[in-house]
Amino acid sequence: MPTYCLVLQPKSTTRNAQLNDAALSEGKPNATMAGTILRRTTAPELIGTYKYGSFTLHLFGYKSGKAGTENKHELPPPHDKVLLFGEAVLFSTSGNKFASFNDTEYKKWYNTALGGFIVTGK
Repeated sequence: MPTYCLVLQPKSTTRNAQLNDAALSEGKPNATMAGTILRRTTAPELIGTYKYGSFTLHLFGYKSGKAGTENKHELPPPHDKVLLFGEAVLFSTSGNKFASFNDTEYKKWYNTALGGFIVTGK
C-alpha cells in the first residue's frame, strides 16, 4: 500500500504525493526530501510540527518568495502567524516510520486543530 504526504498548494488546494522507497527507508522527513516532493532545487525549511493523536505532522515550506505567490492555507496554531510562499508539504510520522497522510486525513486533522470548523473544497 502506498504511503503519501500532502502538498499544500498556493491557492488553498492540496495534492497527494507518494513517497518513494528511498524516502521511506530514511524513516523521518528532512528538508532535502521535502524539496524533492515540491520539485524545487532549493530545499524548504522546517516550519514546525503538530501532534495529531499518535502521529507527528512535519510542515516544510518557504517563508520568503515573490509577491503574489503567497500560500493561502491558514495554518493552525502555533504556526498561524507564519506566511508561506509557494507550495508546502506535510509529512506524517508515527515513531520512526512514515505514516500515510492524504487530503482526507488533512481535512480531519485541520478541523480538529481549529476546534471543529469545517474545511470545504479540495
